[in-house]
Amino acid sequence: MTAKELTDVIQTEWNKNPSRKRVAIAGETCKDQFDFEWSENGLFRLDNSVFEQRVCLQNFKKGSEIIFNKCTFSGDIHVHGLEEEVTLKFLYCNINNGMTIEDCKPVTLYMSHSKAKGSFSFENATFENCVFEEFTFLSLTDADEISFFNSIFKRCSFIKAILSNAAFNRTCFESNAYFDNAKLQYNSTPGTGNFFDAVFNLDAYFNFVDFTKGAFFNGSTFKGLAMFPGNNKDFDCIADYSGCKFEKNVFFDNSHYDHLEIQNAVFSTVASFQGMQCNEIKINRAVFSQYADFLDAEILRGDRNSFRTIKNEFLRHNNSVDALEYQAKELREFESTLHFDKRWKEKFVLYFYKISNDFNTNWVKGLWFTLLSTIAFYTLYIFTLPGLKIMWQPQGWDYFLNSVNSTMMYFFKFFIITHDLDFMKGFKPNFLSYLIDSIGRIFIGYGIYQTVQAFRKYGK
Repeated sequence: MTAKELTDVIQTEWNKNPSRKRVAIAGETCKDQFDFEWSENGLFRLDNSVFEQRVCLQNFKKGSEIIFNKCTFSGDIHVHGLEEEVTLKFLYCNINNGMTIEDCKPVTLYMSHSKAKGSFSFENATFENCVFEEFTFLSLTDADEISFFNSIFKRCSFIKAILSNAAFNRTCFESNAYFDNAKLQYNSTPGTGNFFDAVFNLDAYFNFVDFTKGAFFNGSTFKGLAMFPGNNKDFDCIADYSGCKFEKNVFFDNSHYDHLEIQNAVFSTVASFQGMQCNEIKINRAVFSQYADFLDAEILRGDRNSFRTIKNEFLRHNNSVDALEYQAKELREFESTLHFDKRWKEKFVLYFYKISNDFNTNWVKGLWFTLLSTIAFYTLYIFTLPGLKIMWQPQGWDYFLNSVNSTMMYFFKFFIITHDLDFMKGFKPNFLSYLIDSIGRIFIGYGIYQTVQAFRKYGK
């Protein structure tokens, strides 16, 4: 039927009992643009209907409710001029060409269990209540997006919603914001961000949200509890919370990130990153006023400043064991940035600190360093002895066993750094022999000390 015929059907149903102010029709197909407006407030319900062209919802009066249940929209939906306390419901619908809401007073919008494509624009809109629970929006191209720029949500819920190329930049959430178990997917890393400068006046719940490519909350303010646990199943997400202000507790526990950046952010109370797994982190000029908890976090890469910040947070709460691990990461990063041609002294010291016990974290490395140092300098030492004749041709088993016994006996004497300088006097050591012996004592003693230090890491 035509749009005029559909309007006539609605008018006929209304006239049957005007005092009820209710209209319900089902199973209609509108083949041209449907401009739907009404001069009185009422409830309008359309079930199992198909709209092949644009649908315009306009100029509905205060208190009206328009329900589309199990409807299909082939054209776009345009909403404008609605008065306050108007409710729009799209339940179990298929919206194939997007939606625009503009020039409306605070409205209530339900999009639960619907599927949508195309571009959605809700910029500068105010929502009395906004519910997108189990709503699926799949973009066809990079240009297709769902935009809430500069919108105001008095109440909202996006629980289990699937949104492609969604942007909530400069949006204000006046009550609790619910995004639990939602999936915010992007064809590429969102270049304009997705929650830039947003304001959350109460609690923000992003439990188990999959941000896929990116979670950008730059400059956002969280005045209530901020929950980001269990975010992202994979490690593809780049997250940026730079410039954020967290006035209450914030939790990133057990989340996964490829790259996490926190610069110039303020955490007024507890910030928990327990069990977080991150390929790379960057923390710079972040203020943790009370406590940042990185217990059991797994961070593969980061710059020196980031690891120092985490180390200091552990030390601040007397956790010297985990602090030592991040001190080692900090020193590894520092050592990797130094060059022998400019700061050779620091490079030399840190290099041997690394290979001798990995910055006090690996006693096995200390043992190997000590053993290899002993073998190397003992070998050099015996090759400098003029009185030691080395027979390279086979001399029989007795000679071989006696040689092994003597070599090992002197080897263990050489290992004891307090051994006598002339412990192999019979082989006529010379100046070079004494020099190698003296240098060897330094390396062996250093290796023993580093091994003991690594053993004592849990006792500090």
